[in-house]
Amino acid sequence: MKQILLLLIVLASSTPAWCADAAGRVILAIGDVTALRAGTTIALAKDASIMSGDEIRTGSASAAQIRFADSSIVALRAQSTFKVDDFVFKNGADGSENAVYKLLRGGLRTITGLIGRLHKRNYRLVTPTSTIGIRGTSFDLVVCAHDCRNADGSIAAAGTYGGVTHGSISLTPNANPNASKVFAKGDFFFAASTTAPPQPLLAPPAFLADKLEARQRKAAPSTTQSASAAAGKTSSGSTTTSQASSTLPEVPAATTDMATTDTSALTTPIALPYVATEDLGSSGGSPLINTATGFIATYYDGTTYISIDSCGANAGGCPTDSASEFTTSGNWLTSYANAASPPKGMLGSGTVVDSGSIQLNGATFSWGRWTGGFLVTDVSGNTVSNLPGGVLFGMTDDPTVNGGSQIWPTNGSVTYSLAGGPSPIDTAGNIGTMSSMTGTLDFSTRDVSFSANLSIAIPAQGTANLTLSGNGTITGNSDNLLNAPVTSSCAGTGCAASSSSGLFDARFAGSAAQVMVVNGIAQNAVKTSGGAGAGSVLFLNILKCTSGC
Repeated sequence: MKQILLLLIVLASSTPAWCADAAGRVILAIGDVTALRAGTTIALAKDASIMSGDEIRTGSASAAQIRFADSSIVALRAQSTFKVDDFVFKNGADGSENAVYKLLRGGLRTITGLIGRLHKRNYRLVTPTSTIGIRGTSFDLVVCAHDCRNADGSIAAAGTYGGVTHGSISLTPNANPNASKVFAKGDFFFAASTTAPPQPLLAPPAFLADKLEARQRKAAPSTTQSASAAAGKTSSGSTTTSQASSTLPEVPAATTDMATTDTSALTTPIALPYVATEDLGSSGGSPLINTATGFIATYYDGTTYISIDSCGANAGGCPTDSASEFTTSGNWLTSYANAASPPKGMLGSGTVVDSGSIQLNGATFSWGRWTGGFLVTDVSGNTVSNLPGGVLFGMTDDPTVNGGSQIWPTNGSVTYSLAGGPSPIDTAGNIGTMSSMTGTLDFSTRDVSFSANLSIAIPAQGTANLTLSGNGTITGNSDNLLNAPVTSSCAGTGCAASSSSGLFDARFAGSAAQVMVVNGIAQNAVKTSGGAGAGSVLFLNILKCTSGC
């Protein structure tokens, strides 16, 4: 992901004097920008003073940038409410300085100043869910109250979203101080409530970028050219070469009262760093599962292919006190168990790799693979750990999972294409690539089919190119197809045989089965690296509806 270049424009012109007891000053005001001060609403324009206690509001298609006395900068996006709860900065050296802000609505980006650098414990930024502490940094925040939209147009879960562009921050739930987490440069995060531990995000959500500023940036002359024009001459008059830089500006070292501080260096609005929407790609950000309604875990224990699914709408979702329970960390499955007997599994000292998530039909589907020191126990009570192929898992928060096929249409059909999932992997731990997967569901006959193409390189043997084909019929009042047959053809020096067989499961979500989840095994399909015997290939993928939805 690309970061916007950060350039500081130094102007030679003089600047108006600041009010000695002001907390800061507006350096940019676009559209409707006001402050609620002592019960009175005041319109804010460039150079207006900001006082401790002010509640600053931006309207639609509006924005503001504020420079505070300690040289920190806050950029507010449209439809935001930001309160300067308590700001004290007299000389920056005696420890009495304080900066407490509240982001009540909307979003901001900020570069912290001298208080953040010299007296980190005196800096707090409070949102409805969490409190941010800093270590000298810059970061983005957006507060969502069912008013943020993901890249696919769906409503994002309520909570606080953000990302760190420099330094690091601590994020602490307002009602759970023991659940604090630290996020560093390049990290993105989500805090769902005042008690839930903050969760990492794999990528920034689409709404984290300020689209208004992105449009202004595109419409304006090149920032690099402007910077060169303003500051590109040496003392001898020769032109210097403008260099692209993604580093943050140094906070001025001045520690005097605002009334006498030279503020010329920050009187021009600066482009604070953030990841622009146009750099995110078509998938946008990474949606997060808050309340899971179902999951799948699959693995091969050396003899038998194990596939476990649980929860669902008929069981009231997946509460921790249900007979079949599991625990999660963000979009990761960390354990599953049956209260009375196996199967069960625990991530333990293992790790999650190859994880991701996607939003389809208004619900989130996530996936990943356990590797390392996990423990799994099958229905017979056999426990194994450190399986080379790991454990593939998928989860969703779709409320229609296991709702029964009676919710589907009675005629017509649906076709699907590949949307996501962990990479296929063989039972020796060699990771492959799923190049394509398609599926179909006939509502009248309830016939299910899929086909897929994947490749996997076997060390010392070569590549195996597999073509998979499976079909079966859903029986009873169910929306699951379990243990249906798969046939596999293989070409390449990594193949153990030209053809083989296996099993697959298909599960569906949505009132018209808009999402299909396929997992299975192609048994004895590929060679082992040593050349003796044969290995099997595991796969788990999310398919999205392409027609008949």
